[in-house]
Amino acid sequence: MLEIDLVTAPPELIKTKIEYPPELLKGKERIAYNSIKAKLTEINKGEISGTIINCHAILQALKSIAYDDKNARYYTITNDGEFIPYRQNDVVKFYARTCGSILNKEELELLISGEKEEDKNKIRNLGIMSVLDELRVSQHITIADNRVDMFAKQASLKYKGDGEYRIIRTHVPFNVNNPINSLVIDDYKIHFPLLDEFLKLVLASRFAPDRKKAFLWLHATTDWGKGFLMNAMKESGLVVDVTVKLVESIMEGKPAPLQA
Repeated sequence: MLEIDLVTAPPELIKTKIEYPPELLKGKERIAYNSIKAKLTEINKGEISGTIINCHAILQALKSIAYDDKNARYYTITNDGEFIPYRQNDVVKFYARTCGSILNKEELELLISGEKEEDKNKIRNLGIMSVLDELRVSQHITIADNRVDMFAKQASLKYKGDGEYRIIRTHVPFNVNNPINSLVIDDYKIHFPLLDEFLKLVLASRFAPDRKKAFLWLHATTDWGKGFLMNAMKESGLVVDVTVKLVESIMEGKPAPLQA
């Protein structure tokens, strides 16, 4: 049997006839799969083909759609990280366009060929409607937490339980408008010999296991160029200005509009 990572498999594989092993599905994905399989088996009055249900498409739906019970809206996240509200009819169209069909269209049409015409459309939407039913039960949203994953290849939603979602967005590469000039860098290193170590510390403060403890107290004389260094980083979106008053509030344990 072909082994495939169902979560990270590229979207172009969605429309192929590769069989994604359903035994790899767990939790709510498995519940949705079993629901779809049971309904199709009842329609077929017997066992169905193992390739009629696209397991990867089920995973994609549960990764990219959330349900807001309070406002009766479905929220989807695009590959660009946009969080967009939809009504049920619209989210079905969005899903079919971006994630592919949960049911193999060719096999499904053969299966429903003997059904009444008015019943065929209901059966065609059976896959996504079963997934949406599971979303309403197990993945209703009350709190959304935004994060950027430097290593994520596509944006996704992660359900943490109790109505809490984490919106995971991909990192947007820094916009470098000017070509890198090694002569300028070498010249700046004469002024700031610890530049490489400084940049390593910046990276470690983002990725190291103990990154929350990272800090740098830069002892520099007046007119050394602290503003120049910070402005260079600020242009790339690497710096957040914090006032002394806000730092004092944080140290006192008061609420602050910052995340570690």
